[in-house]
Amino acid sequence: MRRVLVSPWAVVAALAALVCAPVLTSASVGAWSIVSTPDASGGAVGSHLEKVACVTAGDCWAAGFAETPDFATLMEHWDGTSWSVVATPDPGPPDQLNGVACASATECWAVGSQANQQQTLIEEWNGAAWASVTAPSPTASILQGVACVSTADCWAVGFQNSNAATLIEHWDGTAWTTTTSPNSTTPTNVLTAVACASATECWAVGTQTDQTLIEKWDGTAWSIVANTPNNTSSGVLFNDLFDVTCASATECWTVGDAGDQSTINLTLVERWDGSSWSLVSSPNASGTGSGGSYLNGVACMSASACWGVGVGNGETLVEKWDGSAWSVVSSPNPAGATFGAELLGATCLPATCWGVGDSFSNTATDTLAEEYTAPAAAAPTPTPTPSPTAGSTPSPTPAPSAAPISVPSAGAPPGTAATGPPVLLLAAGSAAGIAAALTRRRRRR
Repeated sequence: MRRVLVSPWAVVAALAALVCAPVLTSASVGAWSIVSTPDASGGAVGSHLEKVACVTAGDCWAAGFAETPDFATLMEHWDGTSWSVVATPDPGPPDQLNGVACASATECWAVGSQANQQQTLIEEWNGAAWASVTAPSPTASILQGVACVSTADCWAVGFQNSNAATLIEHWDGTAWTTTTSPNSTTPTNVLTAVACASATECWAVGTQTDQTLIEKWDGTAWSIVANTPNNTSSGVLFNDLFDVTCASATECWTVGDAGDQSTINLTLVERWDGSSWSLVSSPNASGTGSGGSYLNGVACMSASACWGVGVGNGETLVEKWDGSAWSVVSSPNPAGATFGAELLGATCLPATCWGVGDSFSNTATDTLAEEYTAPAAAAPTPTPTPSPTAGSTPSPTPAPSAAPISVPSAGAPPGTAATGPPVLLLAAGSAAGIAAALTRRRRRR
């Protein structure tokens, strides 16, 4: 269903101060910075970026939609120097893109909905242009997220708005087909994102009537993971999962929010350790404001360097996992964002990460992209050469041999690299129940 745009004045509410970890600003953690992004042309009154995926540091895609004043697809490309709008089909309309993933430089996929969220939408990049492709579409269906293991193995997930049931589709290199996906016995089942650690281990996350929903692909079938964690603190009425990523088969993360359906929301983080999913403590934005804290996207540079992005009290929120704990890291906000800003999606390469979203002013909604640059490695301290003694000749110190570095090719299944961090190309009852699950993170709209 279409996201409802809400006046920012309607969401301003007092919020009790939240107990949270200090913001890290040390140069040792690198820095996030805003990178200029264009808005949709043609009289668009709002431009939004939902998710982002990178093939290399000079080849990234960000997918979203524009209000023109109806909804139209929006795709932007990073060439290593700047972001630019790239034409995408609008077979609906209204159309919107919710997720993007790349298997190689000449095969990327974007998913969403068309015809006023009554039909799935899948578009393919073939290295030259984007084109819509035939995709299965049960009645009133929406695709929210997509991930690729290889050029012949991609998954797209979402839900069927007509009966509040999960929807999973698979690309086998030739065609997209619907795959049987389980549903809980609760009235509402929604999948928002998918990620793969290998061809035989993929995870889809979402919500089952105000509780977390996680499903696993084992190479043969999808199944619901029993007893997934939820924040059960006093006053918490719902738990949502918005995104998932895997650094390895034993290191996956999913993020979202938990709250009371009024004004206070808390970040929600869960971790897969190879055996089970568990709740992991995560901080919330400090101060007062509107809406509390949400994590909408997550991505990993390595098993000990993961990032969660979202919104905290109306401003961008970025959190980092350093291998032992999550902490809030300073993130910028556009100067003209008088009504706040949010980050909705993230992706990482070994040395850089991107977060994308939107910002709000009193006249428009604009696209937003922020880049993280890892700190430069400290130069090794040279070992002093001892002075020769009389009558002797010092032996030269042998130069260290360079260790080989192996980087997986674009589209290679995770874990196939011999050494070095993986390049992650993974890229997200009743209609009222689905609407509540999908709009909680966008309380500002």
